[in-house]
Amino acid sequence: MGRKSKQAYGLLAVLVLLLQWSATAAAHTFGTAGYSEIVIRDRTIEYALLLDYDQLIGYLPIDDNGDGKVSEKEFSQKERIKMFILDHITVSVNGAEREPEVVGASAVQRNDLSLIRFDFRYPFQEPIRNYQVDYHLYFDSYDTDHKNFATVQSGASKSDKIFTKGSHILKGTVQNEANAGETNVAQPLQTGRRTAFGYLAALLGSAILVVLFAILKARRKTAAHSE
Repeated sequence: MGRKSKQAYGLLAVLVLLLQWSATAAAHTFGTAGYSEIVIRDRTIEYALLLDYDQLIGYLPIDDNGDGKVSEKEFSQKERIKMFILDHITVSVNGAEREPEVVGASAVQRNDLSLIRFDFRYPFQEPIRNYQVDYHLYFDSYDTDHKNFATVQSGASKSDKIFTKGSHILKGTVQNEANAGETNVAQPLQTGRRTAFGYLAALLGSAILVVLFAILKARRKTAAHSE
């Protein structure tokens, strides 16, 4: 193998390693995760928010005695929990923002994960025609890669939404007997966004193809001259 061939293969090996690194980095951009269970009724929105126990303890100061556990008494701090929800989840119905009623909080297990579940509801005097949920928990310096996996139930209709920093708003309309002669069909707005690492991986993949083409072309020229 000639010197030029060794250099070409060496460059190829470096590019392959860079592509593997970018793919690995893209796979590890997933940060903290949570879950939302949203039920749209005629005059009520019910919201169950589930967050990782250990991560939340460092973010929401309800562990008053600092023992790393939340007691039943500490879970009963509904006003503090309400302020936490107001700071990070904004719900608007028929064009006006609403405040939640905290139903309760508890520690639960899901998929071998220890979670804290917050149950709250938004009652209304008039039928719900349209709604908007703006979820902006953790998207500050705490974890910009946080994701919340939401399910939205409205009548017989069920849909999914993943809240991220780049896609943190859910919008829906409701058709019911009061305004359309039908029962609760929600139409949530869902959008997605690729991560910066995903773009990096794609760019590196394109770069490798270009370099491989250049290497093959150079080797053909070298072979033609040697003949």
